[in-house]
Amino acid sequence: TRMIKSVSADNPSACKKAQEYDAFTVGAWAHNNIRTWGCRKLFTAAVRAIFGCEPNEISMLHFLSYVRSSQSFEILINIPNGNQESYFHGGAQQMSEKMAGIVTSFPNGKVNLNSPVKSVKQLDDDSLTVECEDGKVIRAKYAVIAMPQRMADKIKYTPPLPQERQHLL
Repeated sequence: TRMIKSVSADNPSACKKAQEYDAFTVGAWAHNNIRTWGCRKLFTAAVRAIFGCEPNEISMLHFLSYVRSSQSFEILINIPNGNQESYFHGGAQQMSEKMAGIVTSFPNGKVNLNSPVKSVKQLDDDSLTVECEDGKVIRAKYAVIAMPQRMADKIKYTPPLPQERQHLL
């Protein structure tokens, strides 16, 4: 609870221990602080469900600011009167499916799947290039980066993202 209260939801980098918290993952913290296997397993399942990735892919700083924005971990994971109470009829994947449908309806529009991104470069003509790990380069007007923040920070952005956005990564 003390760790959560020490981090602002609005500006996590202002925390006195921001660099320390950002230097280790939620997985490392759980391994060192949750004593029983069953509790670690339950905690890991909750983190996977809420963040959509493994605990070792999330910095403790991001985790603490996210929990702080919900007031407590209990409120974050609760269904009745908690953050998990609301849901999409038919599932949240509808959003990405509908976006894909809109994009593919444009002339030459396409969605590139299974193309891990290495870099995103903004060009002078309001377009951008996306370089994939396999060497493929895609030129587009827009790119949607939909992944956990800890993974998005591995992408090289040119020009660099604004300072306000970088502190989230």
